[in-house]
Amino acid sequence: MVQAAEAPAPDPGLIGPANLRRLLAALIEAHQDHLVRAGRLSEAQLLSARLATRGPEAAGEIVIGEADLGLDSLERLNVIMAVDRYFDLRATGVEDYLVVRRRLADWVELVHWHLAQMGKTARIGFATSGSTGAPKAIVHDAATLVSEINALIDGPLAALAPGAQVLALVPPHHIYGFLWTVLLPERLGAEVIDLSKSTPAAAFRAARPGDLVVATPFGWSQMAEAGGHLPDGVTGVSSGGPTTEETWAAARRIGLTRLIEVYGSSETGGIGWRDSADAPYRLIGDIRGDGPALSRAGGPALDIPDVLDWDDRGRFRVLGRRDTVVQVAGTNVNLGALRRRMIAETGAEDVALRLSGDRLKAFFAATEAAQPAVRGAVGALLPRLATPERPAAITYGPALPRSATGKLTDW
Repeated sequence: MVQAAEAPAPDPGLIGPANLRRLLAALIEAHQDHLVRAGRLSEAQLLSARLATRGPEAAGEIVIGEADLGLDSLERLNVIMAVDRYFDLRATGVEDYLVVRRRLADWVELVHWHLAQMGKTARIGFATSGSTGAPKAIVHDAATLVSEINALIDGPLAALAPGAQVLALVPPHHIYGFLWTVLLPERLGAEVIDLSKSTPAAAFRAARPGDLVVATPFGWSQMAEAGGHLPDGVTGVSSGGPTTEETWAAARRIGLTRLIEVYGSSETGGIGWRDSADAPYRLIGDIRGDGPALSRAGGPALDIPDVLDWDDRGRFRVLGRRDTVVQVAGTNVNLGALRRRMIAETGAEDVALRLSGDRLKAFFAATEAAQPAVRGAVGALLPRLATPERPAAITYGPALPRSATGKLTDW
């Protein structure tokens, strides 16, 4: 086992070393972000430790520990556990070697060896946003993930230009980024330009005719606000949240030749796609079933989180969520759970939350006498929330705004 781990199989397998380095860096940086929110790592320390600022060779020599990344022995163990869960390393026992081999380049070798041994039986463990409470683990096997990518290559991406770059404005460790900025480039042999830590305007400088840009609806809106223009023949992909008419308009303003919207979730992967704002979704090619009874590549039935309206051609429209989860900048936020947390931690009598454009807004109900204390508690709570959970606008009043019939109204 030791010799094999030190000399990975030559077959590139599911993921090559370059994309593995991106994935591992993203998992480490996600943990660093958590430490910043918890007050255990300063913004200055985070900036100096950022793996994304290093070139590939320099990043490979980074030691996973306190001196280079601000991770003490306990936090390094937490990162090891996260990497183990993500790649299911315990299936080959390679997770133990992450403890003694501490360079990022060593970790790339070890995970590469693990994936080569597992082949199509490899498992990747994604997580829902976990914006309130513990994230929910979602595990997909490699064969299912590759099946989806192959169906996309044969379907909506069949006309993608040979030699196209993939410009990634999303992180690679969530399922959308994994499929489109890791697996897709691996299958196509395409170069990835990782812009997930850059400003949206960076895509205008990096794009070439025929490229593929991967972003969320929030990312497309930010690109439009930056005011640039893409070269001819660029295709865009949007997922991670509802693509509104504003998103389609933003794509037109920046000169995108074609926008492909993908509908799906962490649990299901991609289900359908469309390339027009008023069109219904078509099923991705490896999805089987009639109406609501859908499965991927002959697997188990998929649990669709939304209510779908089907037409007689087997295409569908999305009518809305079955729960209280909304998308903020491509991240799931459970409004019900967030509201309960805000009430418990601020002393407010009640809280209302709504989407306002791309961000949340909040109304805290408290008596006039209690409002100073509630305002102070809100100020203390906000830094502990994930960025998508933080309201961009906050209103205080004695009672939530309601109509004459008692229904909650906008404010």
